[in-house]
Amino acid sequence: TFVSAFGCTEAGGVVTCDLGTMPNGNNRSVNIEVDAPATAGEITNSVNVTANLGTVDVTASESTNVSLPNLVVTKTDTPDPVGPGDRILYSVSVNNSGPATATGVTLTDTLPAGVTFVSAFGCTEAGGVVTCDLGTMPNGNTRSVDIYVDAPTSIGAITNTVNVTANLGTVDVTASESTTVSPPNLVVTKTDNPDPVNVNGQITYTVIIQNNGSLPATGVSLTDMLVPPVSIVSVTPSPATSTCTASAGIVLCDFGNLSAFGLPGSSASVVIVVDALPEAGTITNTATVTASFGTVVVTATETTTVVNTSVGMNISVQPLDATTGTAPVTVTFSSVTGAGTTSLTTSGTGPTPPAGFMLGDPPTYYDLSTTATFAGPVEVCIDYSGVSYTNESLLALGHFEGGAWTNVTTSLDTVNDIICGVVTSFSAFALFEPSLPALIAEVSNLNLNAGQKNSLTKKLEAATRSMERGNKKAAGNQIGAFINELQALERSGRLSAQTADRLIATAQAIIDQL
Repeated sequence: TFVSAFGCTEAGGVVTCDLGTMPNGNNRSVNIEVDAPATAGEITNSVNVTANLGTVDVTASESTNVSLPNLVVTKTDTPDPVGPGDRILYSVSVNNSGPATATGVTLTDTLPAGVTFVSAFGCTEAGGVVTCDLGTMPNGNTRSVDIYVDAPTSIGAITNTVNVTANLGTVDVTASESTTVSPPNLVVTKTDNPDPVNVNGQITYTVIIQNNGSLPATGVSLTDMLVPPVSIVSVTPSPATSTCTASAGIVLCDFGNLSAFGLPGSSASVVIVVDALPEAGTITNTATVTASFGTVVVTATETTTVVNTSVGMNISVQPLDATTGTAPVTVTFSSVTGAGTTSLTTSGTGPTPPAGFMLGDPPTYYDLSTTATFAGPVEVCIDYSGVSYTNESLLALGHFEGGAWTNVTTSLDTVNDIICGVVTSFSAFALFEPSLPALIAEVSNLNLNAGQKNSLTKKLEAATRSMERGNKKAAGNQIGAFINELQALERSGRLSAQTADRLIATAQAIIDQL
């Protein structure tokens, strides 16, 4: 582009200079100023000089190499990876490696979606676009720009691209940098000790929080809600700078910041001691750990079994009745080798009582079971208060095993309403008393004459009176006389063998229980 040529004229890209008369030895100079093309390459300029003499016509040419400034842009991010919402520094360097001077250099950085602009010295920001006027950059000159932003709160990769232009339209360079936004990798483990634990014993929960990520975790906190009736005994956090509170069954801990994995301070822990349940069952406890980033929520759950039958010698257990919530039975194991839970369920239904015996009012069966491993005899004592019997002194503790009832009675305390027996296995238990009225009613239906029926009935009634007085020996003798008379009636043919044997078996069972 023509600029100037003193004493000359220019038209259509042709510069004309009238140099007039030039004597011998005379020199004339002309300076022509132009702007180089906007594109790189070689240009050649030719000048032609003529005089009035036709033979005077000379030319001279000059080639010029047109070069552009060479702008180089580099960009780095710190840190990378970065936590959600954390500060990122984008460092941009612009260098002019020449050979030409760059003018009107402008840096434009369109920030990724989700980031928040913080600052960029000497620059402006509008609508997420940072603009920096770097002005003129001579050959070899370098300019640096630091752009500070806050990372998105969401996880993923973000890419930031910077664009640099100069007045020469062909100078347009870019540089991009990708940054990974990721939360710290918190891992929570929880253990319980002991497990199983005895009723009313203590459980020690140990919760360990480890940051396995390459980023520090900030604002790390723990919440542990313990379900009543579990009660908190103590809470001990680590490191010592951590703080914990315990109120209304809720443990809250503030661990502050955890360093990245492999660095000191990358883990924390808390030891929580609690009182276990007052009855057998299970306790499920969950610890929840959060960090400042909303997406960081991790939990750890531990289930503890609470047992009422511990390992040892002469272990006594009073299991709660699953039906009434009371504890009418005391079970004493001579030796427990494996802890477990002894359970009790009472009901009004069960195996048919043995012949000649009846249940109390209301009818009550005691179904016992255990998951404990035991050896040797087991004493079972039942508090039967609340159940009515005709004559407590004649009570027997029955254990249903092998498909039949067995009298396992070892002691009877009618003052405190407690009956005990010894067994080596568990199933249904029940308290029975002799049922002579049922036997009397059956005699009345026999195919005998009135005198024979009356004789048999009188013996059973006498036995009933003896039992009511507590005279078991007399009752046994009177029932024995009843059996003898049945045998005589069978021998005489007045009573069938089948009927006689059934009645004799019932009567003998009553004698055996006396």
